[in-house]
Amino acid sequence: MRPRVLTAITVAATLWVAATISMSAQNRWGANYFPNVPLTTQDGKSYTAEIHGEFFMTLPEWSGYAKATLAQQQAWDAMVGKLRKHENEHVQIAYRNAQKLVKTLTNLKVEDAAQKIADSQQAGQDAQDDFDSSAKTDHGRNDFNTFPKVELDTSADPPPPPPKKP
Repeated sequence: MRPRVLTAITVAATLWVAATISMSAQNRWGANYFPNVPLTTQDGKSYTAEIHGEFFMTLPEWSGYAKATLAQQQAWDAMVGKLRKHENEHVQIAYRNAQKLVKTLTNLKVEDAAQKIADSQQAGQDAQDDFDSSAKTDHGRNDFNTFPKVELDTSADPPPPPPKKP
């Protein structure tokens, strides 16, 4: 499952340190993974459940990227790569949950279907919360299994200019 990737969030900064601060303050990227599952029945015995959901993730883009040094660009690219891996796991969790829901609804009585859909949505949210828990990735702040900490290495920054003399 390959989600559509959006880069709708722009970190607008020309200075590297400003980009880091701006990025930390925004924290608005992520993945959409909550499918809509309308349930329809004609006779009260058989039903149709349509599982609709667009899996996509939104990643940041840095407006000062083109003017950054090669080392800064490489650090940015490494951070976005880690963020992409983290967000893609959210999409994969949702996809696996949707696949389980399809299996659960197959040959299920109509009176049990609505509750199973609600249970599935809660299980999906619980799995997302578990992945982002402080015991695991902590929303990308921790290393966990094969998921590296999502952080921007600022060691490529040039030293700050000396203070101006009065």
